[in-house]
Amino acid sequence: MLETLGIVNYGLLLLFGVFLSLHFAGVEQSGSTWLQTLLLAVFCIAAQLVSWILLGLDATFKLYPLIVHLPLTLYLMFVCKRPPLLSLVSVFTAYLCCQFSNWFGTLALYLFDSKFAYYAANALLLIPLYVVLRRFAAPALYQLMSLSRRSLLFFGIVPIGYYLFDYAATVYTEALYSGARVVVEFMPSMVCLCYVAFAVLYCGELRRRGDSEQEKRLLSLQLKASRQHMDELKLAQEQARYYRHDIRHHLALISAYLAAGETEQLREYLLDVQKDVAAITPVRYCENETVNLILSSFSGKAKARGVRLDVDAALPSALPIGDTELCTLLSNALENALPAAGAVEDGREKAVRMECRAQAGKLLLLVENPYAGEVRLENGLPVARRAGHGFGVKSMASIVERHGGLCSFSAENGVFTLRIVL
Repeated sequence: MLETLGIVNYGLLLLFGVFLSLHFAGVEQSGSTWLQTLLLAVFCIAAQLVSWILLGLDATFKLYPLIVHLPLTLYLMFVCKRPPLLSLVSVFTAYLCCQFSNWFGTLALYLFDSKFAYYAANALLLIPLYVVLRRFAAPALYQLMSLSRRSLLFFGIVPIGYYLFDYAATVYTEALYSGARVVVEFMPSMVCLCYVAFAVLYCGELRRRGDSEQEKRLLSLQLKASRQHMDELKLAQEQARYYRHDIRHHLALISAYLAAGETEQLREYLLDVQKDVAAITPVRYCENETVNLILSSFSGKAKARGVRLDVDAALPSALPIGDTELCTLLSNALENALPAAGAVEDGREKAVRMECRAQAGKLLLLVENPYAGEVRLENGLPVARRAGHGFGVKSMASIVERHGGLCSFSAENGVFTLRIVL
């Protein structure tokens, strides 16, 4: 009876560890997956029985990692398509969780001094423990381990360390049971070390995630600002249409001034009309109306800064990129180039050159401007001199990456160059 209960307990513990490993690895639940996993567990049990018969119980315990843990890890890697490190940490974490039931079994053995109580407590605890870990612990652990390789490493330190210690100190040797102080103190010291390392690394991870979230919010705000800018430009274009529609009223008033011989009033009126039309009429640089609106807007900003804006644009009316993203690219490029060119005081010409054209199914953008001082590049991107700046560059890089294009920045001989290919 006792031997039968021990075998049943052992089989349940194996199933507990195998299926829990799948949950920790984030394997999707399906009938075929569970059937394959059950067959894997049966194979492991059969391999252990063969080893037990041929090599004995002691050798089987020592070969347990090769008989059970290695096939399970390979199964997660090649059948369930999980990364190697995630597979390994999932198996070791499930092994660590088996210690809950083992501890309660040991407690029952201590209280009742009965091997039957040990097996019964161990087996009875496995099912509720499995349900709790599957529902609450497994989703949280998989989400945390999937954040990054760094997260996976410092969430896997404890199960990996415990696994190595347990086999080294209790299976392959009896160092733990010998009472050697250095061995007894190893696990508490390791837990303390892992706790401190986890606290430091996890705080750093939270800080990086916070910075990333802030960056995403700022990029989102910049896209929103681009949309508003486009709406304003389109409104100006609409006003120009209305003005052209009302040209007959202007002509009628001009005729009245001529008929009355009021040439001075006519001259003043024509100057006012010319200013109004110039203010709301975009310059036509190419066939694309969005580009015309944006460049017309920045042409006025360039004049205000005393910068000459040279544009060579050859773009069709339709482009494989949205107006908002196109506005973000052009606006950020010119918003960085115009102030830099305007700050030059060494006799060089304050001029910004922009080329944008469609060629061989690609959108090509080139912006060149002189600059004063020093431009520092990190990972190929210019670094902002002031805190809270530099998101325009990141926004451009994000759009280029989203469209599978190329983006390069260079600063040589006092000239900053931006090249974009989409």
